Amino acid sequence: MSLHPDRALDKLNVSGEQVEDTSLNGRKAKLVRPNEQDGSCELLVEVTASTSAGISGTTDDMNNETACQLAQKAAPFVEAKLPR
Repeated sequence: MSLHPDRALDKLNVSGEQVEDTSLNGRKAKLVRPNEQDGSCELLVEVTASTSAGISGTTDDMNNETACQLAQKAAPFVEAKLPR
């Protein structure tokens, strides 16, 4: 998990990646998959208008989809601890 205290969700640089708009418990979110199969994925979540958080998933088998599933599985536990 990473916190971006001075970066709003829409200000994060995710160019060149596969980005899917989504939500997490009523918060805006973006699921970011690298273009290359490297076994990683990140779910970026809006915390406030000027702050965002990233929940990462990684795998040893270089499968981005599995990494995204891991990030999405962990996300509700992290989101529950974020301020509203």
